Amino acid sequence: MGKAISSIVVISLMFLLTACFTLEQEPYSESAEQEEQFRDERYEVRLYDSWEFSGHRQGSWYLEPGMRQKLVNFVGWSLNDRISSIRIGYMVGVAMFYDRDFRGAARIYYGSQGRLDFNVNDQFSSMIIFDRYVGEPLGVWLGATTLSETALENWELPGDTWFFPLSEEEEETVGEYRGVGDANDRIHWVMVPPVGDTRADVAVEVTLYEHDQFRGYSITLPGFRRSDYYFDLRDFQFEGKLSSLVIREVRGRGGFRARPR
Repeated sequence: MGKAISSIVVISLMFLLTACFTLEQEPYSESAEQEEQFRDERYEVRLYDSWEFSGHRQGSWYLEPGMRQKLVNFVGWSLNDRISSIRIGYMVGVAMFYDRDFRGAARIYYGSQGRLDFNVNDQFSSMIIFDRYVGEPLGVWLGATTLSETALENWELPGDTWFFPLSEEEEETVGEYRGVGDANDRIHWVMVPPVGDTRADVAVEVTLYEHDQFRGYSITLPGFRRSDYYFDLRDFQFEGKLSSLVIREVRGRGGFRARPR
């Protein structure tokens, strides 16, 4: 009888230990799965064809590890000129463009947009997802008409705007454009991303050339100091002369800090 009771006690203890171990393990597994999903969402941009993150047509893109920025030169026919709301992960921002290949009027958003303003609703065709820790897309903005201070402060760039980006890959620190397409001999101003207190220690500089294939007279505009980010080309006798350009990543003394994961 004593042996039977002892066996029952041992079996009961083993059952309790197994149950406790199972209870400890299950939340960990579930938590890990949730963390993986959460990590993906914070670097995601999702587009919708209706207000309040709804509709029949949707699409999502991610800023992947090792990417400087995600270049989407066309959002696809199902969403082209149909985007009405944008869900933006909290670790990224997005630059939206009216036209393909990062051309036309542009807006930059740092948070989700449940209802796009009527003047940009159903207008966007391309986009760039960038790390909010860096601050803005890395590349060079070009414009054919004077940019007002209000437009500059609110990131409401007009229709005759072009953006020439650096590569998606962080290892490629130089971008060469042997021609600038229909922006040729039309550019009046240049803007490069400034470095602020809240962004990584990285910016760009650009060399502008008078002719295609990097020929002719050239000027190099610094983009590392906050005071040097918007340039009126009339000040350099270069208005309406740009035909090719080279963009270079510039790093500070502390070096580029990889984004947190």
